[in-house]
Amino acid sequence: FVLGIGGTGMRCIESLIHLCAMGMFDETEIHLLALDTDKNNGNFSRLKEVKEAYTLAKGLDAANRVSHKDTFFSANIKYYEFSPNYGEKSTFKAVFNYGDIQYNHREETDLADLMLSDKVEDFNLRHGYRAQTHLGSMMMYHSIIEAAKSRANSDIKLFLNELIKASQNGNPRVFILGSVFGGTGASSIPIIPQAISKAAEIMSNGAANVLKSAYFGATLLTAYFSFR
Repeated sequence: FVLGIGGTGMRCIESLIHLCAMGMFDETEIHLLALDTDKNNGNFSRLKEVKEAYTLAKGLDAANRVSHKDTFFSANIKYYEFSPNYGEKSTFKAVFNYGDIQYNHREETDLADLMLSDKVEDFNLRHGYRAQTHLGSMMMYHSIIEAAKSRANSDIKLFLNELIKASQNGNPRVFILGSVFGGTGASSIPIIPQAISKAAEIMSNGAANVLKSAYFGATLLTAYFSFR
């Protein structure tokens, strides 16, 4: 189970798909989750193009795509994506109904005001968390938990269902890729193990304990470019 988080994470799992095309992962089924706050960024678009090319090379019929050995395109990749929806509610205050809560539970908004400045509470989230990692960690955790609670089907629930099955039948390996110098990766990487474990617990009614059964690993990228 591989999670690519933010623009850097997209680049990393794009490279992973190229390794799969070279035949580096024989007889392996890989569940790829692309997680970002901005679905319109160029890295996300390019990743989907590479993913589509790989899956089409495996065959037009998804049911017939399986892993192979000693050949190119040997791994079977299952792709999922998740992006919090900040289209209608694009700030912390909007997502958490700050106005209503201030009227009914003033102590909760007082706590938020203690932890977050006015600028952060009104920060536009549509293009990511952009150096607001203290806000981003909370928002991404909240988004994953809300997706798990929702009755609507989603890619992240499909990903979590596969992880739940794997954790109940063995010791799945979960690997996380992203940067720690930007916004989305730096916000999400620290909370991902807890978030997906709690989400899996919610979806399985307490039957799955991903933190106990899974092995977690990560590659954390520092700044790899410079500005003119």
